[in-house]
Amino acid sequence: MRLVLFAAIAASLTFGADSTPAKAKDDAYWHGKRGPVWQDGPRRGLGLSNWYTKPPGNGGRMSRPPTDVAAFSDLASELKVWVDKPDPDQPKNTFTRVNTIYMLEDAPQYEFEILTDARFGLGGQGTRQGMINASEHVPTVLLRPRSIFEVTGEATFKARQEITSARISIDNAEMRFRDLSGGGDSTVQVLAGKLNFSDESSAENMEITAGVIFNQRSTVAFSNRSDGGHADFAILNNASLDFSQTRGPNGDGRISAGWINLYGELHLGTNTLTVDVDYAHPHNGGYVYVELRGKRIGNIVVKGKADQLRGTLDVKPFPLGQPAARGRYRVFKFDATAPPAGFSLTTPIPGAFLDNDTPGELWLVVP
Repeated sequence: MRLVLFAAIAASLTFGADSTPAKAKDDAYWHGKRGPVWQDGPRRGLGLSNWYTKPPGNGGRMSRPPTDVAAFSDLASELKVWVDKPDPDQPKNTFTRVNTIYMLEDAPQYEFEILTDARFGLGGQGTRQGMINASEHVPTVLLRPRSIFEVTGEATFKARQEITSARISIDNAEMRFRDLSGGGDSTVQVLAGKLNFSDESSAENMEITAGVIFNQRSTVAFSNRSDGGHADFAILNNASLDFSQTRGPNGDGRISAGWINLYGELHLGTNTLTVDVDYAHPHNGGYVYVELRGKRIGNIVVKGKADQLRGTLDVKPFPLGQPAARGRYRVFKFDATAPPAGFSLTTPIPGAFLDNDTPGELWLVVP
């Protein structure tokens, strides 16, 4: 559905012959004549700007960066684009914002960097939103330490061709998805830092790897009514995937993911996580944290292949200090032909134990 963005954006990029776009005064093409900094407009005395009304070689100078559509094509003077931190006279949390980054068909590979302490926002009001790639080259986005990349509105990451729309790396920084935004078909590496989804956002079809830098912490977290969509998650030893603070897109505690390889931590709260493809604990590692509230317990349903279910299951009763309700609580459901789950149990509930006698199921028993 969001592929209609291509037609909408292409139609909007019909610029006039003077310095003002005919369709939208807040659209512009990147030329990079002043250097790599996104915020740089005309430079006095040289007649140069980073932004123009037409592709490189044509058009009039823009007095400031675009706020609606930023278009990138061939022949720009700079293929590295830096979003710098706010000027000293601006508040530290000032965001540089644009609704859409559009990579035209002839665009080579661009490298975007959100520099240390910088703030960059993608998305807003209207239908032309997100990072849309119509070229055969995949742009890269690097978040430097203490920077923030915030995706809002209905912005997403899409590619016209069957390629990744963007490769994003988070280096001791934070990437946020808010409102109805989504990760599209982008690839994200959380080297160290945070990848957060809130409101009704979704990871959609992302490929997410967290915990790439061994000795630094990484988190991927969902809150409000956000969801994992069909995203693929590789959660390494020093990383966590946290669904405990979301209620799911329908508010019923049901959430989803594509596949999960868990070396690190998975936090579910009392939610039901449906894994559409495969789920594994490589090397028998990984910790699954669930909560038991009344008769409701966090649990996982695997529709695809379940492999190496040999990690640690941590069950916390709520309210803390109160006896847990007696009963049997299913915590895993998977292919009955798979080997039985062999989790070790950590819980303060007296006498509780795990029962894996039923093929394709793992139960918590509270006597």
